[in-house]
Amino acid sequence: MSLATRSLTHASSTGVNGPAVHDLWVLGAGGMMAGEFLRLAAAHPQLKVRHAITRNGGEKLSELHPHLTHFGDLSCVGFEEFSTRILSKWVCDLEEGRAASTWLVAALPHGQAAGTWARLRAELKTAAQELGVVDLSADYRLDDPELYERWYGGPHPDVSAMKEFVYGLPEAMGKSLSGARRIAAPGCFATALQLACLPPARAGILDGDAPWILHAATGSSGSGAKPKTQTHHPYRHGNFWSYASDGHRHEAELQQALLAIGLNPVVTFLPHSGPWSRGIHLSAVLPLTEPVTRARVQALFQESYGERPFVHVLAEGVPDLRRVVGSNVAALGFRVLENTLVVELTLDNLIKGGSGQALQALNLALDLPETTGLSTTGMGTL
Repeated sequence: MSLATRSLTHASSTGVNGPAVHDLWVLGAGGMMAGEFLRLAAAHPQLKVRHAITRNGGEKLSELHPHLTHFGDLSCVGFEEFSTRILSKWVCDLEEGRAASTWLVAALPHGQAAGTWARLRAELKTAAQELGVVDLSADYRLDDPELYERWYGGPHPDVSAMKEFVYGLPEAMGKSLSGARRIAAPGCFATALQLACLPPARAGILDGDAPWILHAATGSSGSGAKPKTQTHHPYRHGNFWSYASDGHRHEAELQQALLAIGLNPVVTFLPHSGPWSRGIHLSAVLPLTEPVTRARVQALFQESYGERPFVHVLAEGVPDLRRVVGSNVAALGFRVLENTLVVELTLDNLIKGGSGQALQALNLALDLPETTGLSTTGMGTL
């Protein structure tokens, strides 16, 4: 029996007395996005966090994330210990048919995940194919090295692996996520941009030769766990400003999706920093090729999202943050103004714009119901 056959046979046998349980290794466990993924994973019936990995290790997970009491005294391991002792043991278990289905969740800063995965892949050799990977950073979201270099200002550090990753936007990728072993979780703004723009773009009602104007505001959690001058609460509270006026990297993910359907419009995207913690509010002003009725637009959004559990298309009114924060839901509303379609969308940047969407994509990769471990209801209060 080959290595692959042995490991897959063992993975399926874990479900003899119940559903299969998949092991998780969370790399970069101290970050905000990692903390959110760990929180969601704790309530997932078929995922088990086996290791939380930080740079040096030794911290209790509950010290890094005091709200994660579910994990008790689980201590983090350092990266060197992980890449030697833990990986070596896993490879031995794999060779002997004792390794469970295992996924590495990489919650590293942008620019670090690709180099780290390349190093681990070299260490694991053929065993690397048996380790599933979910990358929460931007490193594998684009599959074109030239597009990556254009937006990120330098060559991709792991070009050979770029096309191995499936882009983890379930509403766009659909069945292509089933059985995926490499998942690139989309960016928070990129998720909002695509959910708002792709259905009318694919329906052919948007003018690709006229400018597309998109504005979005996000909460302070989008800046990560470590406070900076402009993300520190006393500075951010009661304040509001724009940034990245010369272009935001998440635009590249929208551009990649539009190029795939033959569109390359001039997009002006202006992000803003809002005085709240969680949530994104997007307004998209999109030029129409010809006048359309509200009923037609409602029908095309319903066709795209009517059977998707996490995109709520409003019959009337406008979306707000209260209905989505704390959930994996994106709420979408729209207006038709003569030759312009205005789409508004809200989502929780840490959940639907981050860890929740990554878990949704992982569910689909494992052929589980995509709602497993995820909420379809917002908190209602902030």
